[in-house]
Amino acid sequence: MHVTATGGDLGDAIDGAQNGFGHLWLLLLATPLYYTVLFICAKIGRITQKGLADLLREHYGRPVADLAALLLIISNVALIAADLAAFSQ
Repeated sequence: MHVTATGGDLGDAIDGAQNGFGHLWLLLLATPLYYTVLFICAKIGRITQKGLADLLREHYGRPVADLAALLLIISNVALIAADLAAFSQ
């Protein structure tokens, strides 16, 4: 399963037009790493029956969990902005 966003597709298309197949090796490296992290996160969630915020709060305290939540919000806003920019072209 490959999840993409419009902003990511636009960047991929520009990179492909400029570099051809030069960055294809990155896909071969990143895909197994992506699925490994996804699998580990799923196993941790299944075993502990807790979400990421609960685990961060439990092991590192509330400030770290709040910082992680803030970074997630910022990255999601940036992703929405990239989608809107790509749709407007």
